[in-house]
Amino acid sequence: MPKPKPTDHTRSVRRIAIDGHFLDEIQTRLQTPASSKSLTYTAAPVERHQVIEDEEGVTLKLPALTALQLYHDGVLSADAQKSVEITVASRPLGANFIHWMRGLPGDEFGNPVLLPFGPQPAKQERVPEPNAWLKALVPLKLYRQEDWDPAEAYWGEPGERIEAWAKPIIKRGPRPMYQMEQILPGADPEDFDSDPILEANELRDRGQIARAKK
Repeated sequence: MPKPKPTDHTRSVRRIAIDGHFLDEIQTRLQTPASSKSLTYTAAPVERHQVIEDEEGVTLKLPALTALQLYHDGVLSADAQKSVEITVASRPLGANFIHWMRGLPGDEFGNPVLLPFGPQPAKQERVPEPNAWLKALVPLKLYRQEDWDPAEAYWGEPGERIEAWAKPIIKRGPRPMYQMEQILPGADPEDFDSDPILEANELRDRGQIARAKK
């Protein structure tokens, strides 16, 4: 089946290619029965392929089916030591190594995935001590509160039957109650809505990995 010719729309955007294979020309095989003598292909619209460049390298966002077809066709390899040449709008970005692949939720055409590329990862000369990072952690504090009496707790509207699992808890009677120290790393004490964890997750989902880590 001949490759689709670039339309005026595809000429007006930044076309992305891996080793000379333009992503908007990748034809994905779909639901082809083993008994069928013909193959069914589809080409994902060019706007479904996005590229983000930062100090850590290049991240491609594309439909999962396109990524799988790239692996199937040998354009991408499971060999972490094999590099590929990436070009964006005819601008070569040089040799890049794929670091990992992660899926994202949504999209009716098939869940999109992120493919981060960058320099070849440095070889690790020594194996780090397992869980060594745990030694630097400081345990969160526990603050003593008033005793909690389950008999006075809310177990449903008046007259409702108490579930069997709750009865042993009530029968045991009052017990000490504690509150764990609340810490949100990097939060701005002057900004009530500051939530660095949620912000990092949103940046990661948009493919901005370096900003998310920062």
